[in-house]
Order: sequence, then C-alpha cells, then structure tokens
Amino acid sequence: MCEARKFVFIVFAFLILTAFAGVSTAKTIYVPDDYVRIQWAVDNASDGDTIAVRDGVYAENVNIDKSSTIKSENGSANCIVQAADTNDHVFKVKAVGDVIRSIPAPPGTQPNGLAWDGNHLWMSSYMSNAGIYKLDPTDGSVLGKYTPSVAQYGGYGGLTYDGTYLWEADSYGGGIYKLTLNCSIISTIPSPDNHLSDLAWDGNYTWVCGYPSQKIYKIDPTDGSIVAMFDVPEGTGQAQTAGLTYDGSYLWLSGTDKIFKLDPSNCKVITSFPAPCSRPDSLAWDGKYLWCASFDEGKIYQIDIEREEEKPSIIYVPDNYTKIQWAVDNASDGDTIVVRDGTYYENVVVNKKLTIKSENGALIIASLMVRGG
Repeated sequence: MCEARKFVFIVFAFLILTAFAGVSTAKTIYVPDDYVRIQWAVDNASDGDTIAVRDGVYAENVNIDKSSTIKSENGSANCIVQAADTNDHVFKVKAVGDVIRSIPAPPGTQPNGLAWDGNHLWMSSYMSNAGIYKLDPTDGSVLGKYTPSVAQYGGYGGLTYDGTYLWEADSYGGGIYKLTLNCSIISTIPSPDNHLSDLAWDGNYTWVCGYPSQKIYKIDPTDGSIVAMFDVPEGTGQAQTAGLTYDGSYLWLSGTDKIFKLDPSNCKVITSFPAPCSRPDSLAWDGKYLWCASFDEGKIYQIDIEREEEKPSIIYVPDNYTKIQWAVDNASDGDTIVVRDGTYYENVVVNKKLTIKSENGALIIASLMVRGG
C-alpha cells in the first residue's frame, strides 16, 4: 500500500500509479470532459488506461486500486489537486490482494483446506502429517489436531464452516462429512465427483470443486443433491488444486497463480489478482479478510481484497457521467438516473431495471432502446 498525505498534490506530467499489473485495450479518459471528478474517472477506468486531467484546481481524496496512468494535460503549473479532507490522503494507491501478514502452517503439512469459525482458523493437511488442525490466527500455533475417519489414504481435503459445524471433503471422493468442533462425525453426504478439492458455505448451500469433471457444484447439505453445477471458468486452472470460499456476496476461487472473484449465479469471473504464493490450494473468509494457504510453501496468508462499495442509488447526468449510456452501464438494478436539462444525441440501450428521468422535464434523447423486463 502506498499513501501520500499532503494538502496540495501537484499532478505531474506523467504520474504513473501502478497498483497491480494487468493488460487490456487501453483508452484515454479526460477529466472533466468524460468524468467531472478524478475519482469517478479512476472508478470507471480499466488497467492500462490513461486519465488526462485538464488544467484546473481539484479538491479530492483519490483512491486508486488499478494500474492506470494519471497525468496533467499541460503540466503541473496549472493542474493542482488539493485534499478535500485535509486529514486524509490526496492520492492513495492500494492493490487488491495486499498481504496483511503471513503465519506458518504446521511443520511438515500440506495445506489442502481452510475454514474460519469466528475465532480460529482450521486447516486440513493432505497425506503429510495428515489431519485437521485448529490454529491460532495470530501466529499459527497449533491448538488441536484431529484425525477423524473421513479421508481415504490420509487425503484430507476441503474445509468450510457453516456457523455451527465443520464440513470436511474426502479428496478421494469418499464423501463430505459434517463434523463437530472436536471433529466427531455427525453425518455424511455423497461426493458429487470422483475427487474433491476445497469447500465453501454460502449460508444455505455447500459449494465444492470436483475433478476430473472440472465442475463447481452447489449442493444441498441435507442429502448431497446437486442444486446447480458450473464449469470451472476457463483460465482459472485445475479444479484438482482449487481453493474455494464465499464472502457473503461472491465466491472466490484460487487457480494456479491467481485468485478469482466469481459471480455465484453463474460462476463467471468478475475480477482477479495475483496469488501471494505458489499452489494457493485453500481459501477461507473471516468476515473482513481472505485467507490463503500454500500447499507447498508452508505458509498461510491473510489478504485484503478491498471490497467495493455499492454505487449511489441516484446518478446524475452530466454530473456523474457525461453520457446517459455511461450512467446506464455503471448503474445497478433499482438505481435512478436523473438527466439535467439539455439535448443528448445518443442511442441509449437499457438492459437493467432503472428509473431514467429528466430533472425538469426538458430532455431530448435521439434514441432509446429497452431490453429485458
């Protein structure tokens, strides 16, 4: 994390703020032409984009969480950014996936599953020093080790916690076991695949990665019936070594060298960031941070994923977005778009549930198309 705390921050001719690497089709965004605030330009930029700031004085506290170039159009003499909140930063660069700290995994283990019970981490180890470990999250010290008969050949696999009980997956497809916190077996449900990796709990259903089918399964924890099934997204790696967890809104899946945020309705990739280790085979969510364990490095990492805040429910054109289409593209279902007086030459396509209205009734749009219900 990089932070600058100054009252006045001069925007230099080429101020390159890189939070994390990424490659995309780059474009140039102009402030205030496209977005009247630098922060709004950053929020709507993609990795590799350039944000050109026209001459003027801007009062903002800008948070940057992507790889972008921010530059003044004509040099620093006439382009100044002041802190809107003088007790806060002017520019702060923060990467999604910042490692808060790391703790050691128990010696000689191969982490293959992680869970968080509200106070402690739980970790399963595959074959080497096989078992289920209860860990102190502050230093990784072992508070308990259990070896319930839930893993063929010592193949302890994915772990998750449902608020009361642990769930453990047999890596060799023997089933998914419901356990007490002293690892006594309560019940078992059948495995949906020949082999299983990590588990996740979304409040109602259990999720698990399976192979060789390369599927993510959403299953009913009462009987193991498959509620939904999705292909492991292309480019995310092999389900055999995938970590999985749920943060209350999204699934997180670890691949070979990245961690992916997934839409649970279809398991499509929303975004990703580089994993802090090799073989990030296990994931857990503690309510604020993501935990990731390396299968072969002997470390467990606590990661800040910098969850995005919801967009405002009322969006103004041209204040927030200079085009109605851009307002629509960045709105969420239920939002209201208020269009200031003027004539707008656009072909607007609406594919979500929105209210679009003029501020004072004086609104002319060249074309409007509504798709969906």
